[in-house]
Amino acid sequence: MLVIRKPRDSEVKTLAALEHVCFPKAEAAPSDVMRARYETFPDNFLVAESDGVIRGYINGCSAATPKIEDRMYHDASLHDPAGDYLLVFGLGVHPNAREHGLAGTLLRSYISLALGSVDRRGWASRARITWFIIIPGSGSRTWDSQTRSMEARPGMTCS
Repeated sequence: MLVIRKPRDSEVKTLAALEHVCFPKAEAAPSDVMRARYETFPDNFLVAESDGVIRGYINGCSAATPKIEDRMYHDASLHDPAGDYLLVFGLGVHPNAREHGLAGTLLRSYISLALGSVDRRGWASRARITWFIIIPGSGSRTWDSQTRSMEARPGMTCS
């Protein structure tokens, strides 16, 4: 059974290791940065767990604007607990757990966290997010957050 929950302090090393599995070395947050993020904004972390194993995670800080600056990734002190926006720094799913909708489940849970907060205006991400939308009986579409475009996906259908 899949459980979406907040991670425990003892799991931060696991999250840092998963970050390095999911991202290129140049983009993955070092363990000390992941630890600083968790210590500064633990409520902005979620993990996906099944069978007692963390399969994925999402995290980010809160800010006054939806703009993510490069320095925010490395400096947890830029977190603004009263910020209007919940930002996404990392969304990772272990390669063995991909293609089961886990990233979408984590993102939806994170958006719910953002919109469920008092006075929160929204969420933002610099990551390129691609959604595959399956339309029963009529094929599927891909939506790309970077280009904000949708295109048909030939050969992918759902009935």
